[in-house]
Amino acid sequence: MTYLFYDRYPKIEVDGRTITDITKRIIMFELSKNNIVAYEKYWVSEGEKPEHVAFKYYGDVGYHWIVLLANDIINPYYDWPMSDKELKTYIDRKYGVNQANQIHHYVASEYSTDLPPGTIVDEYYATKTPVTNFEYETEMNDRLREIKLIKPVFALEIVNQFEELIKK
Repeated sequence: MTYLFYDRYPKIEVDGRTITDITKRIIMFELSKNNIVAYEKYWVSEGEKPEHVAFKYYGDVGYHWIVLLANDIINPYYDWPMSDKELKTYIDRKYGVNQANQIHHYVASEYSTDLPPGTIVDEYYATKTPVTNFEYETEMNDRLREIKLIKPVFALEIVNQFEELIKK
C-alpha cells in the first residue's frame, strides 16, 4: 500500500475550497544528517525519479519524500539529476539552441606548473583546457546523481516522527 504523504497534511479552507496546507513545514531532529550509520550512498540512474528510488529501496513509491528529505531536495525539478533528454533541453534553453559546444570556461590543464589541474583560469592562461557548456552542465548534473538514502530501518522512525509532528 502506498504511503500517501500529502494526505497527512492538514486541510484548510481557501475561497470556499478545501485544500492541503503544504505551507506547514516539518523539521525533523531525531536523525542527524551527519549520522553516517543511518545512510547509504546511492547512484541515481539515467531517467530515475525519486518515486523509482523509493520503490526500489523502500518498496513504496509513497516514500519518495524520504528520499528528498535525506538530500535536502526542495525542488525535484532542479535539485534532482535530469535525464539526457531533459539535460539537452535545459542546455538549449539556457544557452541557446546549438550552443552546447561553445566554451563555458577554461581550466588549468594537467600540464600546468603553477596551478592544480581543473582550476578555473582565464582565456589568457598558457596551459588551459576549454570546458564547453555541455561538459559543464553534464558535470553539474552528474554531481546530483550521488545521493544518500536513509536505511529502511531508520525510515520507519522518520515516518513515525513525521506522523507525530504533523498532528501538532
